[in-house]
Amino acid sequence: MDTRALRVGLDEAKARGARAAELFLDDTSEIVATAGRGGRPVVAPPVSHRRLAVRVWDGEGRLGAATGDPATLDTLLGRALASASAGERGPGPTVRQTGVLGGLGILDRRLDQITDDDRVEIVVQAERDLRGVDRKLTSGGFGYRERRTVRRYASSRGTTLEEASSEFEVTGRAGATIDGEQLWLDHHLASRSFATAASFPHGTDLGRRLQALGAPPVELSGPIRVVLPALAVGHLFAWLARAFGDDLLADGTPSFLAPSRDRIPRLDTRIHLQDDAGLPGGLRTASFDERGVAPVPLVLLREGVPDGLYLDPERAHQRGARPTGHAHGDGARPGNLLLRAGTRSVNACLADLGGRVLMVDDLDPTGADLRTGRYDGRVWGTVLEGNRAVGSARALPLHGDLGEVLARVVDVCSDTDRIGHVDAPAMIVDGFSAG
Repeated sequence: MDTRALRVGLDEAKARGARAAELFLDDTSEIVATAGRGGRPVVAPPVSHRRLAVRVWDGEGRLGAATGDPATLDTLLGRALASASAGERGPGPTVRQTGVLGGLGILDRRLDQITDDDRVEIVVQAERDLRGVDRKLTSGGFGYRERRTVRRYASSRGTTLEEASSEFEVTGRAGATIDGEQLWLDHHLASRSFATAASFPHGTDLGRRLQALGAPPVELSGPIRVVLPALAVGHLFAWLARAFGDDLLADGTPSFLAPSRDRIPRLDTRIHLQDDAGLPGGLRTASFDERGVAPVPLVLLREGVPDGLYLDPERAHQRGARPTGHAHGDGARPGNLLLRAGTRSVNACLADLGGRVLMVDDLDPTGADLRTGRYDGRVWGTVLEGNRAVGSARALPLHGDLGEVLARVVDVCSDTDRIGHVDAPAMIVDGFSAG
């Protein structure tokens, strides 16, 4: 379904009684290569995933929506028109945007030249590199995923938009038996560039992470200073960004970062979080969202204080503001997140600070509650005296209030990495308790 077919769909919507309409099509072709547990690498045939979002406004200006297979456009129009009778009144499709179209570095120009041998080589090399670190490590398999996506948007206000992009993803899993206990770690890298996916040492990185956790265990309990490496910070703030998709969660309770009449959350002033969906080559870069809106740079945390919110056209209209360009499905999807980095490395900071600290391998945000900010999870990590490793922590219970932890930042470091769609620095924090 091309943009011409979308225009035909808009005409059909108006013929069936819609005052206004918009259609968004996501057309993705996916290729997967896998090599698991010593098996022979396999490249699966390309698979297509197509999703059409239909929105209509009836004569009273009430919004109705439906999403499904583009081949069922007629059914989707009927469902959207029927749901409009119970929908809220809205402003209709957004007016034509003047954002950047093309030139964002999100489509790899060599995409058509990539062969199956190139794809297989990535997973084969990852397996080889993992064994090169330590042949005793157990591979849970590596996988490669390649996506070519064409996004199209058309509205009854005359807006027609189209954009092509590529995405490359490498995943892996490996395990080690440490003192009779089995530990598994996961690896994930996603990029707009095939060169990034092909050149990163996936197996080596995963193997070294496992090796670092094999030191003799050290008993930890009570308050503990924690080093959050870029990996942990990236995962944490990708999860925290959900709090800015709406000032209320689905069940009507505010997140711990939502300002209220008697409380304004205040984190450390060095925490400055910006969303930039126009960043060239970024994983979440796009020239328009599902509502045809060009994304705007948005400061979510300004020197530790919540500042911005993702606004779709309806919520923006209610607030007398412009939409931010992050609409995705029924909600909002963060763009590229950028955290301000510090000027000194982790090693330099720890050498000055001294004392015992825990450097976690990662921080799984599923152990946290977005309403209260409470974190209760288990972590694996390295125990340090100053900047010298003295042992490991294994499945250590770690607890804390994330509002307090992020208000008690000891240092934001210069060690940075791009973790998916988050540019994250390492941080040293107080406020956690072990055991």
